[in-house]
Amino acid sequence: MNSKRESYIPIILALFAGTLVMLAISLARPHHTRAQGPNLLTNPDFEGGWYDISADSQIPNGWKAHWLDGVTMPGGSLPVLRPEFRVLSDQFLPPHEHYFIRSGIHCVKFFKGGAPIYAGLSQDVSGLEVGRQYRFIAPVYIDTYEWDGVKQEKVAPSDPNGALVRLGAGPVGGSWRDENTINYSSWGGGYLQYRDYTLDFVATATEMTVYVEFYSKWAVSNSGVFMDDLRLFALEMVDPPTETPPPPPENVDPTPDPNPQPPAATPTPRPDGSIVHIVVEGDTMFGLAIQYGVGLDELRRLNEGTVINDFLRIGQEVIISPGPMTGVEPTATPQPPPPPDTDPADPPPAPPEADPPTDPPPMPPASGTATLCLLAYFDANQDGFRQADQGEMALPNATITVVGTSGPVGEPYVTDGINEPHCIENLPPGNYIVRHSSPPGYQATDAGQWNIVLAADQVSSLELGYIRDDSATEPMPTDPDTDPGDDADRESPAIPGDTGEVSGMTRFLNTVLMVSGILILLLAIGVGVLFVLSRRA
Repeated sequence: MNSKRESYIPIILALFAGTLVMLAISLARPHHTRAQGPNLLTNPDFEGGWYDISADSQIPNGWKAHWLDGVTMPGGSLPVLRPEFRVLSDQFLPPHEHYFIRSGIHCVKFFKGGAPIYAGLSQDVSGLEVGRQYRFIAPVYIDTYEWDGVKQEKVAPSDPNGALVRLGAGPVGGSWRDENTINYSSWGGGYLQYRDYTLDFVATATEMTVYVEFYSKWAVSNSGVFMDDLRLFALEMVDPPTETPPPPPENVDPTPDPNPQPPAATPTPRPDGSIVHIVVEGDTMFGLAIQYGVGLDELRRLNEGTVINDFLRIGQEVIISPGPMTGVEPTATPQPPPPPDTDPADPPPAPPEADPPTDPPPMPPASGTATLCLLAYFDANQDGFRQADQGEMALPNATITVVGTSGPVGEPYVTDGINEPHCIENLPPGNYIVRHSSPPGYQATDAGQWNIVLAADQVSSLELGYIRDDSATEPMPTDPDTDPGDDADRESPAIPGDTGEVSGMTRFLNTVLMVSGILILLLAIGVGVLFVLSRRA
């Protein structure tokens, strides 16, 4: 009887081992938030036709195109130029480029050869539920490269952050690239491969605009992207945002706008005829130049001495245009009347000499606090000083932490390479430590830490230099490694650094585990069958 029981032990152990392997497979697979409802985008796969905006550009129906032309972006060395927009079908792509089409027979491409570009697409989306969280996914292939004419192949640029993608969601009717009203994702890169760039946002209105933006900084052989099969779907419900005002009472007259927009800053004329702008939160010199149609260099010249390193303070006056140059007759300085006991014919006595002033002229009331402005840049000549006019651009994805005597100052700041310098205001005077970590593919030119002493009413700038790290192990693939037809992979957001990204190695390990579990289970069944047959014999 005992021997019969012992004969079942191998079968039980085999079944137990197979169960453990299958459980391990379940735990190893990434879990993703599933979509709730349909894709909310119109013409998301670009199969619904297009319209022409010029002789060389077509835009898919339901979408709008955006671009900058002739503008030198902060951190860039050359002006960006208007790209071409194309809706391409498989008939116009060679067979080895059908990979760019993720579904159907069409994809979108915008590009420019030999010049940097800043461009994107947007769509107004309706039917959103205020307070619900949504996920916007845009599969984008960064087709930015140098051309190797010898090997006849595309080569990824040496700068890993030279071409970047980001997504945004903001109010309908808002201004493109308005950092104050659009909820943007971080910038992400990755040359010559499809990646699913992702943005999760909470709807603040029933209609919102979603954006896909691309920025290529250098004049390489080609600057451009392919994209296809974009998706927007609802996730779970969250608490409504606290800043959304309640609806007004019905008997209020007049009825206020249910979706008020932030008041636009207006230029203010001075008595001398000059026009000034009063700085509000979010203003930058670059943005003001675009807003008023003034060259950035001209704006800097007009405000030389009052605006240092393009740093603006809320409430500060920025001269937009000078007053008219009119001739003014000089006014004679009145002389004091002679003393009563002197002869008017006598020359007036010379005024007593005044001691030269030893104190500086009185200054406006001081705030008693300090300001620290931070910027990360590519130190091309490795001299420790930034020469912006020589292509030493601002860098994204550097993490900067400021620590004072009472602890960290706010949250660590991650640069984006566009909206710097990042200035921290209202700092108490004292000692501060600035720690920074390098962007991927770069290494710092210093020890990664600075000690700074700030005095009251001081504005201090710190520019952190980085050079390319040739020893970086992160691969820069030049061949696609993602099956465009694999719908399972599309469930996973693939922003660089996102923990939801599933690598090829993870899929390989999952496959090995699954096959191993099946083999063990089959082995256990075979052992059981042999045991039963042997007992009958």
